[in-house]
Amino acid sequence: MLVNFRYLDRKGVYRPPFEEKRVLDKEMQENPELFELKYGNEYVESIHIGKQFFIIGAMRNMPTDVYAASEIKKLAEKHMHTLLGGDNKLSLEEMEVLNKVWFEVKSFSTLKVHHNGIVLNTPEDYAAAVQDFNDAEASAIHLEYIPFDHMIQN
Repeated sequence: MLVNFRYLDRKGVYRPPFEEKRVLDKEMQENPELFELKYGNEYVESIHIGKQFFIIGAMRNMPTDVYAASEIKKLAEKHMHTLLGGDNKLSLEEMEVLNKVWFEVKSFSTLKVHHNGIVLNTPEDYAAAVQDFNDAEASAIHLEYIPFDHMIQN
């Protein structure tokens, strides 16, 4: 089970100065193997600035019976919906059934404190994770690379 949110603030494009292009071109022409060892074969062309937030519900120790597994998945979805602010809570009997398997909901984001995930046990945990995410500044979330030979114009 997965919930995903992505906020893209802006995209920046990197254009090296002409002199830098000439120096790189000269070095590449003189010794291509050494150039690739030193710099690789690609450079960052654009940087996406923003934030990403994921909620993942994971299950283990599921029964092999298809019907039983399906029913437990429905209960897990219902419980996850409750954790995310819904009001459709599990009954005691449903919670007993769900407790027979391992089920955990975690939130992940581009924030350092969320890299290993934050376990969500209550709607308040979810609200706190969302608040941390909303309060955080955007950072680099994606880099696009392009081969050096595209940068050098003959």
